[in-house]
Amino acid sequence: MQAFANALTTMRRTPYQSLAALLMVAVTFFVGYRLSFVLSGAHLVLSHFESSPQVIAFFKLDTEKQEMEALAKSLANTAGVTDVRLITQEQALKDYAKEYDDSPLLLELVTADILPASIEVSANNVDTLSQLAEALKKEGPVDDVIFQQDIVEQLSAWTKALRIAGIVDVGILSFASFLTITIIITLKAANKKYSVTIMRLIGASNWYINRPFVVEGILYGVLGALIGWVAITAILLYLTPTLSTFFSGIITFPIPLTFLLLQLGAGVLIGAILGGFASFVATNRFAQRA
Repeated sequence: MQAFANALTTMRRTPYQSLAALLMVAVTFFVGYRLSFVLSGAHLVLSHFESSPQVIAFFKLDTEKQEMEALAKSLANTAGVTDVRLITQEQALKDYAKEYDDSPLLLELVTADILPASIEVSANNVDTLSQLAEALKKEGPVDDVIFQQDIVEQLSAWTKALRIAGIVDVGILSFASFLTITIIITLKAANKKYSVTIMRLIGASNWYINRPFVVEGILYGVLGALIGWVAITAILLYLTPTLSTFFSGIITFPIPLTFLLLQLGAGVLIGAILGGFASFVATNRFAQRA
């Protein structure tokens, strides 16, 4: 408790140095939290497109219903396939009627005989979808295959690029935060060199001397993580109406409280480790020089 009080006193006496450390750590965690939101959202969007009926195969008009059902059953037993939906000519006409119910003239011109039956296949990943599309093209009863491969692959590439760029950004900022805390703690320890010398003369241990500095570093990490979380959460809440409209049916808003609290807990823990380790390195360097 005394080390905590000493750390707070030191932070109040050097407000500009403490503010610099807090802002650096807060910016680091702000970027880290933002990365977690972006990657989570990108994963949900990619999963949505992967699990939606992305492969649609249209049958030839003279295909027997038994052949369609046999192909559907075969696809349902394929590894990686999550859903198979067979749409007969009659169902295709019903879907067409729903879409063009405000155009009676178009409905009169279309009958079930001229609409091809189709089969929609969902899978759990892009690779499986690609393999299914190629396999369906070789099936005799199949006339045409539609697969939005470019969209899914592009989303997957963007997700990987975001992940790499985000990790690099967070890594650089984390290193900058580590250096900032290390330098500031080293300067503060150097300013107390006379007091440290006296404490050593009266028999104080290294840990007793260094403990307030380590606690101060932990405070920088914890408070910085908390500030970054409050900032990104406030921005997210402000943008929720816009995001919920844009990602309607793909991502559910508002973000679950459990996810936010888990994010905060992980950030505080990482911040404490980062700040404590930086302070430990700084005090060890000071102890070796003193």
